[in-house]
Amino acid sequence: MDIDLELEMKYIYEGNPYDYERVEYEVVRHGEQFGMNMGYLDCNDIWCSNVLAAQAGEWDIRAYIRYNHPTYGYQFVYSNVVTLEIFYPEVDNIKVDPTIVSEMEDAWNAAVNASGPGNLEERGFSIYGNTTSGSLVYEVKYGNPSPGGSSEETEIIINYTGESKVYPRNGVKFSVAWFHTHPPHRWCTGCRRTGIPSPEDNTISTNKKIPGILMDYKEFSLCYDHDLDLNTGLKTFGPGRRIYDENILN
Repeated sequence: MDIDLELEMKYIYEGNPYDYERVEYEVVRHGEQFGMNMGYLDCNDIWCSNVLAAQAGEWDIRAYIRYNHPTYGYQFVYSNVVTLEIFYPEVDNIKVDPTIVSEMEDAWNAAVNASGPGNLEERGFSIYGNTTSGSLVYEVKYGNPSPGGSSEETEIIINYTGESKVYPRNGVKFSVAWFHTHPPHRWCTGCRRTGIPSPEDNTISTNKKIPGILMDYKEFSLCYDHDLDLNTGLKTFGPGRRIYDENILN
């Protein structure tokens, strides 16, 4: 993505602004005043290229040059302000990432292997995007398995701690989605529908404004004594990508 910033000379006393000493690129959350909660793009000179979109949301960006006036000292020339909206990754891309695919399969196998008569388990984790290496990579943090033999769901904490109003020029780790499994029904009486997020699942994604991914059997329904090796599938729910909302940052 290219962003055009134009330096505009309002007035000068004396001196030559073309003999500038440095160029800086200031970034604030859209609507914030420059100078408060302000970050800087990590650029070398007037050409600012290959800057990582480190955190989603709306940002206001401007550039300035600083030159030395013989009488009045340092003078500044500012550019126009450009508003940039950065989106979180789409859940359809997250769920096919090789790292996430491997973690989902491991979580499913662990849940099935841990289940048995009177002991049904769910497994799950939060999914993070991490840009501190210079590119976007995905990481996971597992929640506690659901208590065996109970109707409780796996405990997954969706944590927005560490995400702030200040632009993180060196990258940041941020939540992008969450994942969990549904348990087998082999040792339960009756039948159950598959691939349907629970009301609690939907509430989490709605309140946190973050997509969820559910892994379950592909069969329309499961009944007592079903085969544990049936094919599995994924169901996404909630928004298609996380929605930035500073009011729910914890």
